[in-house]
Amino acid sequence: MKFRKFSIQEKFQIPLVVLIALGVIFAANQFDWFASAPEKDLVTSDTKQHILYGSEDGGGHLYGQNKPCKSEFPKDWSGAKIIQVTKDIAANDNSDWRLEDNGYYVTEQSVQGVDVRVVLNEDRSSVVTSYPVNGDRNPCANDNAPQQESNQQEEM
Repeated sequence: MKFRKFSIQEKFQIPLVVLIALGVIFAANQFDWFASAPEKDLVTSDTKQHILYGSEDGGGHLYGQNKPCKSEFPKDWSGAKIIQVTKDIAANDNSDWRLEDNGYYVTEQSVQGVDVRVVLNEDRSSVVTSYPVNGDRNPCANDNAPQQESNQQEEM
């Protein structure tokens, strides 16, 4: 049995075909060499409800909710944008995450002039809350109570 000798040109054509095939596979996987498991959504539907509209535990940071003592995101930030910004910050391992006394992890990041605080649970597997920290907060229900009491005492 005789083996055919390949010319130099033929020797380079085979690797070229393999490289082209790998390039097609690479592009089909959206520039990811390895098929990875889908990422877990760090923001649950309950957390979205809490952040945007409020829950028994507080929250309600979407503009116009008017929850007492709560800060609100800017008027031009939609609920979808707030949640996406929250997800982006939560997924950023390069952020300066600090462990609080309650076991939660907290970081702040400025996005379009809004300083957003994101809080993760103890094992950093899900978002607890997210809210702006550099804007005004809504008045608290008892903000004027001490002032009113002192005025009443003066009148007596």
